[in-house]
Amino acid sequence: MTNLGDNIRFFAATDVGKVREHNEDNFLVDKKLGLFIVADGMGGHAAGELAANLALDTLSTSFLNGRGAAPERLAEAVQEANLAVLRSAVGEYVGMGTTLVALVVDRAAALIAHVGDSRAYLLRGTDLHRLTEDHSWVAEQVRLGHLTEDEARTHQWRSVVSNALGGEERVRMELYGLPLRQGDRLLLCSDGLSGVIEEADLYAVMAGQPDPDVAVRQLIDL
Repeated sequence: MTNLGDNIRFFAATDVGKVREHNEDNFLVDKKLGLFIVADGMGGHAAGELAANLALDTLSTSFLNGRGAAPERLAEAVQEANLAVLRSAVGEYVGMGTTLVALVVDRAAALIAHVGDSRAYLLRGTDLHRLTEDHSWVAEQVRLGHLTEDEARTHQWRSVVSNALGGEERVRMELYGLPLRQGDRLLLCSDGLSGVIEEADLYAVMAGQPDPDVAVRQLIDL
C-alpha cells in the first residue's frame, strides 16, 4: 500500500465574510497525524466560537492519544468532542453546538467523520463528488423532493441543522472510508462556502488551480 502522507499539499483559511461581525468557523490541521478538521459553531458569538474550538481541540487530542485502528480512534474522538461541547453548554452557553467534518489520511486511505452541514468533496480526474450528506432541514426536503438544490440554497431555514455536536450525549455521526489515488483533491468546508457557491464553481476552481493556497483564496473571494 502506498503511503501518500509525505505527498500531501494543503492550505486552510477562514474568513468572517461580509455579513457578520464575528467568525464562528474554525479549522485545525495536523499533518503529522494526517488530521484535517472544519467546525462551524452556533449559539451566538461567544458560544459558537467556544463550541468550535472545543470540538477541534478535543478531537485532535483524543485522536492523538487513542488506541486501535484509525476508524475506531476517529469515531471515539468525535464522541469525546461531542461530550466536551455538551458539558460546557451551561449558563450563557446553553444551546451552543457545532457542525464538524474531519478527515484523516491514513496511508492511502481517507477517513471522513461528519456531523451537521459542513461538507467534504473529492475531485478525482474530471469528476467532483460530494462525500457527505447534509444533516439539515433543507437537505431533508431536497431528499424528499420538496425543494430543489437552488431553492434550498436561499431558503429562510437553510441554516437549521438537524444534527450537531453538543445536542445529545451520543452524537449521530457518519463515518466514511475510501481509497485515495495520486492526484486526488479533497475540500472540507462549512456552509459559509458550500451554501453560497454552486458546485460548478467549486469544480472550476479546484480543477483549474493546482496550488492549494491560491485555490482556497479564490474560493473565499467567490
